[in-house]
Parts: sequence; structure tokens; C-alpha cells
Amino acid sequence: MNNDEFYDSLSIEILEDFAEKTFGKDLPSDVERLLKLLNSHSKVLEIGCGTGRIGIELIKDGFEYFGIDKQKKYLDLFLEKINRKKLGNKDFELINKSFEEFDFDNKFKFILFSWTVIGDFSKEEQLLAIKKTYRLLLKDGICILENPAKGETYNELNLYNPTPFYYEDWKKELTKIGFSHYSKEYFTKTGVKRELTILKKI
Repeated sequence: MNNDEFYDSLSIEILEDFAEKTFGKDLPSDVERLLKLLNSHSKVLEIGCGTGRIGIELIKDGFEYFGIDKQKKYLDLFLEKINRKKLGNKDFELINKSFEEFDFDNKFKFILFSWTVIGDFSKEEQLLAIKKTYRLLLKDGICILENPAKGETYNELNLYNPTPFYYEDWKKELTKIGFSHYSKEYFTKTGVKRELTILKKI
């Protein structure tokens, strides 16, 4: 997986500040979109869940939430936020492992690659991750991948080296894996154009 050293050295303050500049502060644009797309309070897995910027809202909203991230410092802060907001009695699990290596006992209605998480994988790893996602989804389950739209800056932080993921480049492969799929673009509250790729297991 790309960018491990980058995340090891990146301060939480810089990460959260960058997210705020991209998506807005109060109810960030991507969270707002996700809550509209996730139309039932079922089991959801967020890959690269970070400090809980999205996960907190899903837990609060009543989803059975699973978040996985390799960075323990992010998960520690995520748990602090859960306790601070008195959400400790909600149904959630935080997993300090890599998605590629972890064996899940559950199947999920929804799987999320939020922000630009799919870009942290190499091209080959992206394919393996999407195939694994297919196996982990329930029938009719949904996977949502979010990225900068084509033409938008993909790398805005020094030393961050993502692998761009664009829906147009992946359509044939997604069909071959067994998904029905489509994409939509939207503008965040701060004027950044983003692409959502929505996959449905059929």
C-alpha cells in the first residue's frame, strides 16, 4: 500500500485541517452525500476510517459501524471523539489493521472508500481491494469510492503519492468483477469537484 511513511509522519492537525478545507466544517459535503446514499441503517465498513470524520456521523446516525485503519494514532483519536460525544453505547468496532491483510467475519450492506483512500493503493492493489470488497458485500450490497474528479488536483500535500482512480478507466473491469455501477460528480461546500463511483453487487 502506498504512502505508509507519509501517514506515519503526517500530523493529525494537518490532516483534519486539509479535510475541512476540502469538504467544509459543520456537516462536511461528503458526509452529507453518503448519508443520502446509505438508505438503511445496516452494517457498514469504512476502509481507511482515520480519525472518524465520517464514522462519527454514521455511528451517531445508527449504523452498525466497522472502521479499519493502519494508523493507531488516528483510531485513538477516533475513540476519544466517540467517548467525548457519549456514543460508547452504540454499535461499532475499530480495527487497527490493513484492509488487505485482515480477515473479516462479517458481510456488509455498505463498504466505503471515503475521501481518496482508494488512491493509497497501487493499481494492482486497487483491483485486489475491489475484488475483496465484492466478496465482503451482501447481495445487492453497495460500495462507494470517492476521489477528486478528473481535472482536479489529486496530490495537494507534499510527499503524498496517490494512484488516481477514475470511473471511466475502470468500467469494464468493474463489470467483469460482477458489479453494476455508475458515477456522479458533485461540488463540495468549498468548491472542489469530486467523483463518486457507486458499485452494486448483483
